[in-house]
Amino acid sequence: RKTGMRRTGAGTAQAGTYSGPIPPSAAAVPVTSAPATRRDTDAERRRYVHPPVRDAIALRQARRLACAPAIGHSVCSGHRAYDGIGGDSSGMKSICVFCGARSGRAPAYLESARALGTAIASSGATLVYGGGGRGMMGALADAALAARGRVIGVIPRDLFEREHLQEGLTELHAVEGMPERKTVMAELSEGFISLPGGIGTMDEMFEMWTWTQLGVHAKPSVLLNVDGYYDSLIAFLDEMTGTGYLSSGQRAILRVADTAAGALSSLRRAAAP
Repeated sequence: RKTGMRRTGAGTAQAGTYSGPIPPSAAAVPVTSAPATRRDTDAERRRYVHPPVRDAIALRQARRLACAPAIGHSVCSGHRAYDGIGGDSSGMKSICVFCGARSGRAPAYLESARALGTAIASSGATLVYGGGGRGMMGALADAALAARGRVIGVIPRDLFEREHLQEGLTELHAVEGMPERKTVMAELSEGFISLPGGIGTMDEMFEMWTWTQLGVHAKPSVLLNVDGYYDSLIAFLDEMTGTGYLSSGQRAILRVADTAAGALSSLRRAAAP
């Protein structure tokens, strides 16, 4: 299902803000609320949206209509926990991948992005990522689309040109900034994998990890350590644990894998009831 607006006419797109009652397009988008009873299984916890996040989503849906330049994409104005068809044997229907908009110097980085995109699509899960068409992001999305997978992009409008908006996406969510981007990506996903990237990738990975620690969600995170890229970071995290600033339980939330297959297997184990 898609909500929102499509390109209209040559080179034009409808735009605007909204301050009245919830428009039909927003009202039609279900907002996940906290379960009435205790969340008994990990699967239920992965679908749970923390009340502050839920309220922010509802406010956004009520007050604005999404707009986008004439890029030929379907653009969604409301966001929801993804409930589409598919999913691997663990029942994980959507997987978010964080990665760089640059390619990096080692060929292994782009190869790993392509391998992960293909693996996610082949598993039947939907890929959720940053919406860019350059570097690691472009390689990831191209591979998933080539494998006939569903790919959802989430990108701030002011990054359309800088990150070279990917063509052919199944669905695009145009958002107002980085905080909203992370919220929407988390909302649409049931687990996270971080490929090599820069400070933006680090920001996204650490925030999702922190949200799990704080109980905002219970979604697993995996660090895909391609060609030793994250060796120094892993050593630093172990040092944080040794010095008492990071508990062993908190450290265990972030899993580490060396291959795309290993990352998906790690997500399946973490998601198992």
